[in-house]
Amino acid sequence: MCIRDRYIGPNIRYLIDRNDETFVFRLIKDRVYYMSETQMKLATNIAKDKLISVGTCFGKFTKTGKFRLNIFCLDYLSKFALHKVWVKPAGEQSFVYGNHIVRAHVARATENIPQYTGVIVHTLDDTPIGFGIVARDLNNIKDLDPTTVVVFNQSDVGEYLSLIHISEPTRQAEISYAVFCLKKKNKHHLILTPISFTFHIS
Repeated sequence: MCIRDRYIGPNIRYLIDRNDETFVFRLIKDRVYYMSETQMKLATNIAKDKLISVGTCFGKFTKTGKFRLNIFCLDYLSKFALHKVWVKPAGEQSFVYGNHIVRAHVARATENIPQYTGVIVHTLDDTPIGFGIVARDLNNIKDLDPTTVVVFNQSDVGEYLSLIHISEPTRQAEISYAVFCLKKKNKHHLILTPISFTFHIS
């Protein structure tokens, strides 16, 4: 499983052997969910064909049988990751827009990261923003060209925010959101339809 092999190695045991409560992994259709034993028991009251999700979705199996991690598991991976990369402020926006990380955007990294190993990407204030695969040997990173790609973007926190625009507050204690929904027009074109809604903060 790529969680163990690429990202947290033997630390995967800490996801199961917890002091607070027993946690388990369960397969629902083609998705893998991480949940407490309490959540698992409660979910048995719902018919399998009606259950959409429970707990945290760690990833899904593709039609070819490959497992792909979901960004929702980032908080768990960051706690137990063996290898991490910290990016400079100039590289944060580029990464969460789905781009790979180039050498010029790397602030630092954990030592002795093998090539093609999974890493968790952090900002300089230690906020995890995604994960990726090391494209180069980072031991000699200073010798690389600044534009050389050193980490391939696998998933980032901007994945589900790229179509959401949060506007400035229109009045006190009120925030307006404009959400743009994609509609297929044909094979080659997309239509952006604005939908506005408001949250009142008490």
